Amino acid sequence: MKFETQRLVLRDWKIEDAEDLFKVASDADVAFPCGWKPHENIEECKHIIKDMFLTDPYTYAVCLKENNIAIGCIAIIPQNISRLNLKNENEVELGCWIGKEFWGRGLMVEAMNVLIDFAFNELNVENIYCGYSDGNSKSKRLQEKCGFVHLYTEEAHLYKTLNEIRIHHVNILTKDSWRKNGNYKK
Repeated sequence: MKFETQRLVLRDWKIEDAEDLFKVASDADVAFPCGWKPHENIEECKHIIKDMFLTDPYTYAVCLKENNIAIGCIAIIPQNISRLNLKNENEVELGCWIGKEFWGRGLMVEAMNVLIDFAFNELNVENIYCGYSDGNSKSKRLQEKCGFVHLYTEEAHLYKTLNEIRIHHVNILTKDSWRKNGNYKK
């Protein structure tokens, strides 16, 4: 499956994206706030693409439309594999990140809104959740721009890949609030 916005293409990952993935995912400023270790080499990136990204049906490379180069990742995470312990099958988690040189351009707002629309209209979910660790103001602001509101704070959330406990905030966007507010119009 493939999605397009004004400036982006969201598409399936390919093993050939490993070098581009390494360029953005090896940055500690990207990785640590998201709760994972910076990628160490291109072989690790190939493994992540093959064994993680390609096994998830709704995980997409975020690419600039002008060159189709992967600059980030976005995923709809179903209830049964979400790290947020969602209670119902009609709830999903939305996760994303983008390379540091692309911060502050509104690119992830575009990407998130395409997948929000897809989740509500095509997958017929009722609630979408997003989370971020305390201090990750960029993720907090992104989620707010897309209409998410604070639901709860977990004082001791384990980030398994870092073996680290952090304060974790969870936000929600309901189908009703998304429709009532005219979807995303900012």
